Amino acid sequence: MRTLKIILFVTSLLGVGFLAGFFTHRYVVGKKIEKVAEMRFAMGFSRNLFERINADEEQKSKMAPVVDKYAQQMAKISRDSREKRKELIDSLYKEIRPFMTQKQIEEMEAFSRRFRHKEREWKDRNMKKKRRRPENVAQ
Repeated sequence: MRTLKIILFVTSLLGVGFLAGFFTHRYVVGKKIEKVAEMRFAMGFSRNLFERINADEEQKSKMAPVVDKYAQQMAKISRDSREKRKELIDSLYKEIRPFMTQKQIEEMEAFSRRFRHKEREWKDRNMKKKRRRPENVAQ
């Protein structure tokens, strides 16, 4: 009976450790992905650069005009790239549509609607986050 209790304890301890590791990993990866996604926007790019080089306030004020100029360009490239991808996907759908069944077309359209909905939710969520950040409050 004693060995059974020990085995159960060790097994449950391993299970708890596995779950804790799984959720910790998921959280850390999510934060990294969020940080990379944030760099697509000018403000996120600038903030990340200043964090990486550990710039003090004086350096930030001196470098800000130059960094902002390049951050705006990076954001534009990201927007242009997104638009080009969308155009490419639309062209693809237009060309393959004649070869698809009605059910496949409906599934593709449902997927597109879900994707656009999720994209809107993501944008709304990010706009709320930006409003909450102290650096975005009346500068």
